[in-house]
Amino acid sequence: MDFLLFQLKRIAGVMISIVTAPGDLLGIFWDGSGRSNNLVLGLPSVIIGTIGFLAVFLMQWGGTGAMIKKYSDRVQSNTNREELLEVDLRQALISQLSLAGGGAADAAKVQKLRAEDPRTEEIRELGDESIIYLNKLVDLEPENKNHLYQLAIRYFKRGDSANKSRAIEILKQIAPLDQPGLPAAHLQLAQRLERLPANSLMEKRNNIETALEHIKQCLTRDAKNIEALKVKARLLQYKGSNTESREVFEQLFEENPVYFSPLLQLSASDSERATILDSAANRYLAELREKDVRKDTIKWVRAWEGVSSVLIQKKDFSRLKELLEKDLKQYSQADETAGRVPFLKGHLCRTYLSWANHEVGNPLLSLELNYSEEDQRRLLNFYSKAYSYNEKNQALLQCLAKLAGSKYPQIVKAAAEIYDPSATNNLPPGVLNQIAMEALNRGNYREAQKYYERAKAISPNNPGILNNLAYAYLQADNDENQLTEDERISNASRAHRLVEQAIRLLPGGLRNASQMSMYRHTMGTALMQLGNFPGAAAQFELALLARPNEEELIQSVIDCYQQYDLDASPYQRQLENVRKEKQDTSPN
Repeated sequence: MDFLLFQLKRIAGVMISIVTAPGDLLGIFWDGSGRSNNLVLGLPSVIIGTIGFLAVFLMQWGGTGAMIKKYSDRVQSNTNREELLEVDLRQALISQLSLAGGGAADAAKVQKLRAEDPRTEEIRELGDESIIYLNKLVDLEPENKNHLYQLAIRYFKRGDSANKSRAIEILKQIAPLDQPGLPAAHLQLAQRLERLPANSLMEKRNNIETALEHIKQCLTRDAKNIEALKVKARLLQYKGSNTESREVFEQLFEENPVYFSPLLQLSASDSERATILDSAANRYLAELREKDVRKDTIKWVRAWEGVSSVLIQKKDFSRLKELLEKDLKQYSQADETAGRVPFLKGHLCRTYLSWANHEVGNPLLSLELNYSEEDQRRLLNFYSKAYSYNEKNQALLQCLAKLAGSKYPQIVKAAAEIYDPSATNNLPPGVLNQIAMEALNRGNYREAQKYYERAKAISPNNPGILNNLAYAYLQADNDENQLTEDERISNASRAHRLVEQAIRLLPGGLRNASQMSMYRHTMGTALMQLGNFPGAAAQFELALLARPNEEELIQSVIDCYQQYDLDASPYQRQLENVRKEKQDTSPN
């Protein structure tokens, strides 16, 4: 036992000497004393133990480091591949939509094209694989906030509510509200709060304040974060802090001319707005001339969108037309850039439409075509040029269909020479909708039903078409052929189902707008014809919130109240005031 203690003490002494007195250790080997002999006898065990300890440590450290590098490389490789696929996919979608007639494509069409493209499936598989690797990285480095952030973003991309909740919890962990955390995580939380639907004005204000706090924490660590500044500017504008919002938008405008639009809204004078538009136009045009922009289709499209938007705001249609025609001529002569031709033609078509709206007006904004024959000729002149560039633009075709219902025979003939719906197969839903509306205006409700049904068959989830079809069924009793009671109830029930579906499909941003009021009006009329007067009155009253001066709506509320002997006097006074106000403002 004593011998063992002696050996342990000797080994400990050697280790202390190794650490504290390397010079003395060298002396031990060369002085030839007994101490030197003792060291030599015990040194092998020390060396073996030390080497064993270092080997285990280095193997563990080296193995963990190698795994971290391997998983990180795989995530980065997947991300790079996804980005390339996304760029290719976007360019393919731009080409497909341009060839399909240009114009603004609805979200459902874009989503369908994306889903059908094989690159979408590859992107999804790469994302799922990255989630596996990121979870392994989090296990190896649980304190690494970047791994957690990337994992949260991947969960968001999966789209379902469970994964979104998981992602938000991760973001809150690495970006607490009361202190600066990972800037990107603060930004993500702020963006999601900004878009989060609110059930009340108070809830919306709380969301804005919380989002602003996250932006503050983000900018504390990343003061020049452009995305954070964009969110801050928008949130301040929502909040009503226009002076502060404008200061941030001015800062952003210095970096990118795309922010001209919010600056216009926040500018007080015409001269300020003119200065902003001039600056934006010059910068976009300079960008469009850059070599790298002209080589990159996505950058080129973005620059042209900016040029077009600004010059239309400036009402400089002639200059925009010349610029578009110049590029069209250039790209029409080169095979490698021929794919840009439909895009430019689409923009020329929309330029002429905007020009027509500015010079004369938009005939689609009213039920009646109240323009003079001369103005209708001017419209046809613009439409003819627009049609020469794009024969599939829905807004243009609807305008031509509207003019086909003109009271002037020469206008009807000239419109048909450009585009004759009666001689065209496979009419788009917008044109069918327009033809049906013209039939409604003539009081031909059965014909309107026929065309609306055709439009619905092509576009079954279009809320406007569904609501118009419902209205046509409700008005059918006013047609020449009188309906039986059973037919009236059947039509009212059908209309009720249609408008219910239309309201469900109406985008959230329109649910409080005047368009929603029109749907409420249709719903109320259907319920009234079904004998549900309390339900009808509730719908009419909701519709009145957006259109308080509509005589027909007020009268409908009065009729519903009187069916149940309720006090309708407030609405009767409202109707009297509206009629008196119209009389007072009438030119006669």
